[in-house]
Amino acid sequence: MYGIGGGLSESAASLPDFYLSLAKQTTPAIEVGASKEVTVIISEGKELVIRELAGEAL
Repeated sequence: MYGIGGGLSESAASLPDFYLSLAKQTTPAIEVGASKEVTVIISEGKELVIRELAGEAL
């Protein structure tokens, strides 16, 4: 019983690391330090629809 409980505990502890790794792979992120000059190049167009949130004006 102790071995099963220890195994479940350890796998539950590593589960957040697994999901964090998946999130890092699917979300494009560019880390830039403060006060660094950057150039952004947009290679294809996409229409952006801005919607109001319930009860909030933009």
